[in-house]
Amino acid sequence: MAVVSFSHTIQHSYVAVMGIVYPFALATFHVSYAVLGITLGVAGVCGGLMQGLAGIVKRVSARLLLGGQNLALALVSAIGALAPSFAIFGLVRVMGSLVTWPQHPVGSAHLTDRVPHRRGFVLAAHTTGGNFGTLLAPLAASGVIVAFGWRWALAGTGMVMALCSAVTWTRVRGGPSLSVTRPPSPRIESSGAESPVSRAVSTSADPAPSSAPPAAVPPERPMTLRNALRRRQALAVLVAGTISGAGRGAGVLTTYVPAYLRSGLHEPALLVGVLTAVVGLAAVEGYAAFRKAGYHPATLVGLVAVVGLMVGVYNRGEAAEPLVVVLLVAFTLLWHLLRVDKGADPVRSTLSTLFVYCWVGVFGSYAALLLSPTVFSHRHGIAYLLGAVITVVAYDVAALGVGSWVGHRPLTAISPNKTWEGLIGGTVVAIVVAVMVVHLIHPWTIGKAAALGVIVAVLAPIGDLAESLVKRHVGVKDMGRVLPGHGGLLDRVDGLLFVLPATYYLVRAFHLG
Repeated sequence: MAVVSFSHTIQHSYVAVMGIVYPFALATFHVSYAVLGITLGVAGVCGGLMQGLAGIVKRVSARLLLGGQNLALALVSAIGALAPSFAIFGLVRVMGSLVTWPQHPVGSAHLTDRVPHRRGFVLAAHTTGGNFGTLLAPLAASGVIVAFGWRWALAGTGMVMALCSAVTWTRVRGGPSLSVTRPPSPRIESSGAESPVSRAVSTSADPAPSSAPPAAVPPERPMTLRNALRRRQALAVLVAGTISGAGRGAGVLTTYVPAYLRSGLHEPALLVGVLTAVVGLAAVEGYAAFRKAGYHPATLVGLVAVVGLMVGVYNRGEAAEPLVVVLLVAFTLLWHLLRVDKGADPVRSTLSTLFVYCWVGVFGSYAALLLSPTVFSHRHGIAYLLGAVITVVAYDVAALGVGSWVGHRPLTAISPNKTWEGLIGGTVVAIVVAVMVVHLIHPWTIGKAAALGVIVAVLAPIGDLAESLVKRHVGVKDMGRVLPGHGGLLDRVDGLLFVLPATYYLVRAFHLG
């Protein structure tokens, strides 16, 4: 299970890395996004057709198909890294869609065949593996692009693919990739001779003829849409189709959102990867925590609203916020009117959807406001955001270190591990780092950096305690497990979420832009 899920991670990583690479490759080859769109359309059609033909190769072993897929992806990535023109690069992208088809049908069928008593668990693990690749690969690829260029990012991806191919070949067991088990049925013989089955039935039956009329067979219910939807098989098909559609939509986002951030916002590649990973993971963690507590938020609606708010405030400033919140409330209520989640209480679900949106989306959107050229025409947004991040990290590290070293007086019962000593140590270090380090970043000055340090010293612990309050209410220790030993992403940026709005208004008040 682990190897097949890892193979799914690698396959999604290839698609996610390509999304980060596209803007740089198009700039290198001097090709428009329209040409890229046509290429991706052809690639999508080819990949879909190949998945539809999966049943033809059902007797080929999963080891051969999945190992061959990863090896082919390694070769495709290497050729793409060396492509001298967009014609070769585009052809390589189509080839990538042709060779990645086995992962979903073959991987899922192999896992359910090997672990039939835990099918739901293994399919969830398989899906989670793909999600990890989609979320984490852009961050790693962005770092490689910054340091060495996009060709090396593709080449590095090919190396990882080759390693995964070797692991798949050695660890996945053989056997048919797609097996279908049918219950045995009695054979009907066309000759007049009596078959063994009929003979056994005739000898065991009552020899005396019965005059009782045959039992009345109840008439079948007409196959209406309502009756069809009551069947578990139909619901399973609908859920699978919905998940598949969401995956296709995520593929579109991973293709064009990085391109827009790079070419439209003109921000560095590393920031593109960080924004993509942070926004996705933070929102998912928040909604997942409330779902565990039984609130059933409209997660899909909330995620769309969070991303839409980030894009809206960047382009339109604060004027975008009322529109997004109105649409969020309207579509959340429509979500419940259509009974998308039948087990949800409409009021609790709507409130939890709005809460996570405000907590992660509205507070986090101030990072986009700091970067917005419509608000700050001189485009010093990275300096403003960097100042806030540096000071918050300094506070968190100092508060943890001092509290662990000499802390013995608990700060509050909400979070017993936090101490007054840690709070004092974090406050001092935050102000010192702001004055000594942040003021070196133009256009910060010593006085304004000191004011930022005071703001961080006040708001960062409030944000930390607020998250502890939420975690206690929903009954979780950590918001996620993205960072082993440190919880989830929200556990790391809880203080920063409170600091970002204050930093924005501080910059506006001091006219730093």
